[in-house]
Amino acid sequence: MQTNEIPWKKVATGLAVFGLVVGAAALFAPGTVAKVTDEPPRKKFLHFFGASEIVAGIAILVARRASPGLWARVAGDALDLGALALSFLSPQASKTRLAISTAAVAGVTALDVVAARRLSRPELLAAVPSDSALH
Repeated sequence: MQTNEIPWKKVATGLAVFGLVVGAAALFAPGTVAKVTDEPPRKKFLHFFGASEIVAGIAILVARRASPGLWARVAGDALDLGALALSFLSPQASKTRLAISTAAVAGVTALDVVAARRLSRPELLAAVPSDSALH
């Protein structure tokens, strides 16, 4: 490994641990998560999102290849972003808090996508646009 090369497997492990912590919070303290993100307290949705974070995190940590778990995180991130977008429709919602939450999720999503792409099999990447197409 070159000194400037990013250790994507370590990044994947970090994302898995992050997902386990966030997932546990959503499962066991959904009211607190709803308050922090300023989403309406929809316990069933937060329980689902928490469980999906935990499952993806475990998949990253125990599977031989981390990429399927990372792609599961990307799918979960898309659901999170959709839920946050819907929350903007609530007149009671703090738009500032929602914007901060959305920016945080979007940032993690970007990292999830890059890590998943880097750790995916080369033959699967043939159908995905190159990084230069993102600039």
